[in-house]
Amino acid sequence: MKYLICVFLIWSCGKNEMPKKVDLRDSDGDGTTNNYEMTEIERYTADIAPIENVKLEMRIKLANSISTELRINMSNQIDVTKLSREFLVKNPKHLPIDEYFSEWSKLKIDSEKIPVLPEQISFRVDLFFSQMNSHPDKLILVSPSGRKELGDWSQMISLLLSKNELEDILKGESFLTLSRRIKQYQGLDESQEESIKNKTYRVFLNDGVTTKIYYVAKDFSFSDFLKAKKITRYQPISTQNLLRGRYLITTPEWWLNEINGKDKVIIKDDLNSLSKFYLQGLEKSRLSVVRTNGFLVKSAVLTNDGEALILLKLRVTKQLKNFKLRSEKSSFSEGGGGRNPNGGGESPKSCINYYRDVISEEKFNLTEQELRNSMVVTSNGEQVSLSASDIEIESGRDELGFFFDIALRTVNTTLELKLKDLDQSSFMEVGLYQTTCQGTKLRKNLLNSESFMDLAIEAYVDKL
Repeated sequence: MKYLICVFLIWSCGKNEMPKKVDLRDSDGDGTTNNYEMTEIERYTADIAPIENVKLEMRIKLANSISTELRINMSNQIDVTKLSREFLVKNPKHLPIDEYFSEWSKLKIDSEKIPVLPEQISFRVDLFFSQMNSHPDKLILVSPSGRKELGDWSQMISLLLSKNELEDILKGESFLTLSRRIKQYQGLDESQEESIKNKTYRVFLNDGVTTKIYYVAKDFSFSDFLKAKKITRYQPISTQNLLRGRYLITTPEWWLNEINGKDKVIIKDDLNSLSKFYLQGLEKSRLSVVRTNGFLVKSAVLTNDGEALILLKLRVTKQLKNFKLRSEKSSFSEGGGGRNPNGGGESPKSCINYYRDVISEEKFNLTEQELRNSMVVTSNGEQVSLSASDIEIESGRDELGFFFDIALRTVNTTLELKLKDLDQSSFMEVGLYQTTCQGTKLRKNLLNSESFMDLAIEAYVDKL
């Protein structure tokens, strides 16, 4: 009997087994609940179809002008690989205003020449879109001050923009973007874009071959996302000084960065390549410092009103003279050429003229120590120490030849670069510098053994 009771209880427990828990959340906001998404990546990364390729022509109407309109080509085409590299290495303050989905909804200018707008308070702007299979629903203006809905999308859209609004679009300080008003599941009055934006963060992943953009659920940490992508070894790019311009490390590694506390980017690349890309995006100016015949004839001034990192890439040209000593025999007569008693003039006496001639010139490379000894740098009038313990100087070679790199951090600074005048002992008397011939005038010049020294400087500035 006890045996039958036990069997009954076991059977009863089996019949009342709790149902499996179903995850009805939509962690990534894409409208599909987690239980319908099979893998971890699917559950926590939004499945969203981008807007198709868009091309359009902007026609700007002009008042009181012979030309009635200006035409500009635009599209939503974007180089996401370049964008990911910019997000990795650029100063966030230098990045254009951006937002979710702008990688396929932002309209950028494709025309090479950007027109200058005439004096006009406002402009009528017509947008003519090419044929689309699945069109967006809204046109929005995104500016530093926020978003402004301009109206519903149609094949041709007419707008009235102020001169400032239009100029900001042409300069890239504002942009037009497209949006779709797709209703969210369960009848919520929220677009799919808004749902994803509220529930996710954006990740740019560039593996060195392809670049993909993911919208990752906020409850799925970035470290968990990297593990799911089998990325286990990586370093923050902030640990590297890309301003130094030259790296021996050419092995690709994973580097990551966070942009303005929201977007994240991780790229597999080598530091040499990343440094070159970073330098291309900085403010660049060319300067030169020249010393001729031992004396400074040209200095270089670099003014920075704020706080900045500055890289000075110096290419030095130094040319030295080669001298040759020679002597020529000659003669002179004493007593002004008077006659002797036998009616002849006084016998001439032998003498020697000594010459120093420039016979050739050669170019020489400077050592790092010679550069430190030759150069003078002042900051706001105060001399900067160039000792090895105070400033690091790197040397390298590229397709243009040998160079030196000097990296400086400056705040409200006027930098001046000079070359020291050479010591008097380095000058030579050239020409007829000595003679034993009475009455012969010396014909000599003081020349330095250095013909000239030129510092060709490329200055790269990254304002903080």
